[in-house]
Amino acid sequence: ILIQNPSTTQAIFGFDEITGRFWAVLNPENNSWIRLPPGVESAAWSPDGTRIVYYKDGDISIRNIINQKENKITSIMGLDINLLWQKTDFIDLIGKPTSQAPNSWLRLNLNSKNIEIKRDNIAGLMINWYGKEKLGLELRSDNFSGNLNIINEDGDVLQSLSFLTMPQKCGFGKNIMVCAIPRETKPRMQWPDDYLKNGFLGRDDVYRFDLISGEVTAIW
Repeated sequence: ILIQNPSTTQAIFGFDEITGRFWAVLNPENNSWIRLPPGVESAAWSPDGTRIVYYKDGDISIRNIINQKENKITSIMGLDINLLWQKTDFIDLIGKPTSQAPNSWLRLNLNSKNIEIKRDNIAGLMINWYGKEKLGLELRSDNFSGNLNIINEDGDVLQSLSFLTMPQKCGFGKNIMVCAIPRETKPRMQWPDDYLKNGFLGRDDVYRFDLISGEVTAIW
């Protein structure tokens, strides 16, 4: 797992060891790294790249990477979650995706510490944000099919797409979207499980979508 800092060359790096997942902040400019506490399950950069939020033993904490000071924000026990930080004062908590069980998207307000339910009981739910464009892609499972939606920062669906791919296989520019889309899928493919478990490694075609005119161009 490699999570790029939105403002610098630094990155959060995670890989599995025998004792669990190892997380560290890498700085290629001075060839250094700082390890996050043992037991961290998920981590994300703040929108300005100066802080890291991480989830460990039910606690959500924020570390300032400049002075290395940490603050515990709140505790949410019993969840297996991914963290996303798209809006400055809000952190998104999204369950690990599978088509075999319903998933939820919660949004934590850093000022009030209140939690808002953005999505609930949706199988296979995945969200991926594209910071500068303030847009995201939302994947939902539907047995052996699914839906892919463009959403805004508040979670409103702006457009439902006519194809399926993993949200991480797309990128946004000004009024354009580029996606790698599977050329074919296996029968009874489960979204997103078969991708996450490397059960489907097919060939992709890449397309450019004009979000204003609707024009679609094959890139390769």
